[in-house]
Amino acid sequence: MNTIKFSHNYLKLFGQTRADLIAVRTLFLPKDLNPTLEDYDTTFLDKKGFKDKYELGKGEHLQLVFIGNYHIPFCTIRSRWGKNGDKKAYYESKIKQRFEIIIEGGNKK
Repeated sequence: MNTIKFSHNYLKLFGQTRADLIAVRTLFLPKDLNPTLEDYDTTFLDKKGFKDKYELGKGEHLQLVFIGNYHIPFCTIRSRWGKNGDKKAYYESKIKQRFEIIIEGGNKK
């Protein structure tokens, strides 16, 4: 199964453990990032239960849109460029496929 990793347990995930990728879009940060989207995409609770935010980079990014296993949609913003180059074609080839959600750090539930 495909996996999507998160550094923290973001509020937008609502405890979902699997999700189907339904769309991939290109965003240019900070131009395309309004404060509402930034707050939605980056907010998580730290280990003490306080809200914190992940800092997004600048430049070309991908917005991945998912429907989770509780049927709650969410998106995540990722850098378009990874250690293996451009990730857009990779994610576009995974549309309609299922991903396991892995929380690597922060407050796992």
